[in-house]
Amino acid sequence: MDPSTAKKSIVDLVERSTAAVGGDWKVYRGPAVEPCGQDVEDRVRYVYIVEREGSATGLQRDVDAVRAVWKDAGMDVVDTATAGGDTRAGIRGTGDPVTSIGFDAKPDRYSMSGVSVCASGNASELRDEEFSDQG
Repeated sequence: MDPSTAKKSIVDLVERSTAAVGGDWKVYRGPAVEPCGQDVEDRVRYVYIVEREGSATGLQRDVDAVRAVWKDAGMDVVDTATAGGDTRAGIRGTGDPVTSIGFDAKPDRYSMSGVSVCASGNASELRDEEFSDQG
């Protein structure tokens, strides 16, 4: 897979997932290119993190909406909700088209973070290209 396809795959999945929930999502990080592991110079992945205000009601409904998007994409999905005083619901997804993606829903804040599959490329060179394209 080439880097632009890896980047597009994570951005598309995050955007489809946030659209299923709705609301005003803001980019926290990315899509940012990074090496695909320590001391790996010829493989890259993209990290994309978005956030929005949470919802005091509807946490499970929103988690279920994201779960449906991920299941439709053919991913394996597991619950990550916690019990106890911290009201939180969440899921994690793995498998094509990404390495992993997570959705954490708290009454005060929602966050979604995804990591693309690894692709051929050099993170430093790709960062340089992105910055030169913006300038």
